Amino acid sequence: MPAPSAEIAYFFRHALLRVAAYELQLPGDRAVLHAHALSILQGGCDPPPHDFHVGDDAPESTHVHDAIALDLARHAAEANVADSPELRQMQAAYLFRAGEFAQRNYRNAEAAGIWLQLGGITSGKHQAMAQWRAGLCLHHSLESQKALRLLDESAQGFLAAGQPGMHATVLSTLGLVYRETGRGTEAEQAYTQSLAIQRRYGTRRDIGIAIANMATYLQQTGRYSEAQQMLEDALEIHREVGNRKAQCVALSNLSGIHLSAQDYASAEKAALDALAIHRDLGDLRGEGSALVNLSNVYAVTSRVALAEETANRALAIHHRVGNLRVEAATLGNLASLHDDAGRHQLAEATYLRAIDIERSIGNPHGEGIKLSNLASFYRSQKNDSQAVPTYLAAIAARLKAGDERGAVRSQLHLAAAYEDLGKPDLCDKQFEHAIATARRLGDQGLEGTTLCRQALLMLHRAAPDAAQQRWSQGVQCLRMADPAALARLSQEMHESCDAAGIVALGTD
Repeated sequence: MPAPSAEIAYFFRHALLRVAAYELQLPGDRAVLHAHALSILQGGCDPPPHDFHVGDDAPESTHVHDAIALDLARHAAEANVADSPELRQMQAAYLFRAGEFAQRNYRNAEAAGIWLQLGGITSGKHQAMAQWRAGLCLHHSLESQKALRLLDESAQGFLAAGQPGMHATVLSTLGLVYRETGRGTEAEQAYTQSLAIQRRYGTRRDIGIAIANMATYLQQTGRYSEAQQMLEDALEIHREVGNRKAQCVALSNLSGIHLSAQDYASAEKAALDALAIHRDLGDLRGEGSALVNLSNVYAVTSRVALAEETANRALAIHHRVGNLRVEAATLGNLASLHDDAGRHQLAEATYLRAIDIERSIGNPHGEGIKLSNLASFYRSQKNDSQAVPTYLAAIAARLKAGDERGAVRSQLHLAAAYEDLGKPDLCDKQFEHAIATARRLGDQGLEGTTLCRQALLMLHRAAPDAAQQRWSQGVQCLRMADPAALARLSQEMHESCDAAGIVALGTD
């Protein structure tokens, strides 16, 4: 009669009994049991290499033990009572695979814990790598303060290990966390320092990524012309070195810039190109972001049903992968689509849901955008008394995020709301503050737009001389800085004057 298997011989009716039986074993005996478990689970397959890659340029790889790598790491640790270098290296290798596996499957909180374990048993560049990966995962898990501490330690670790390229990479990650938590000054400093280091020490691949990261910050702070040029430079490098994942990011951001410039054909092409590459790479998170951009293009080109369908597909992806930041952005887009379709109550509820998410994750930049859009929604519903405090909240959030240009754009809407409420003094105060900010920033396009917007309001107040003066000043700025904006505002001005039966302003 064959001997019973271990599963039959030791069948525990309760988990506590199993723990008690385990604890009764002497430490040396337990170590032997863990060594047996490690050998059985490995099944004759070699462990992963212990000298794992520390950078972000390795191709995605898998190992036969990925799904059970965390268990294998634990068994290696528990078997290592004699402090064997071989078992310690095996534990580190399996922790690396477990971290990669958890992160690849969007289990960021779990991945962060694994990377922290790896950092606790390694040193030098390997410890710095683990701290960097843990910091990024913690940020995605909405624990940004913990992330910043780890990323600072990682940056110093790479510097001490003589790894300037990875030091710069971590600085870019710090820039990302600063940017997404409203610390604009620190973000710009981190991105600028990272780019300078990569230009001196980095590969072409590293330089391309650093340029694109800086461009993303410029785009978020409204410096679209600079951002577009940098993104085009970065995209050229990404294509040259075959970095397809970075190509997707650059294309997605370029799509947003083309959309802002009303170049809808270029915006759609860039979004579709990014989507195709993300799908080819199997990057679900990136696919969701590309779908958001594509939905935006469909919305502004009056393909409303397609826009809504695409936004809902994006929302499902971001909910699945736990990407709350882009989930909030997608909800903001859906709210606008609900409004366009006449579903006003649903639109307001969706805006508020998006704003709640932005506040919960500490993203004042996104909060400011959605508050401004919600305020414009209230204005469209003739609810200026609700629009005004919402615009004020939007301006405060955007200033907190360091987005002064965005704050100026919200101020222009607030000024119009004050005008509708019969408060011209408050309206003019907003315009004067906005003009002063644009001049201080040296942004002639923003200054020109603000001056022309004020001229249109003055014109309808029956103040043609003052309106003409402001208009002429605005035209002078826009001719040099943003001819496309000038063309749009001129068309709006002529249509408005024709509707009101008043003489159009001169453009000389």
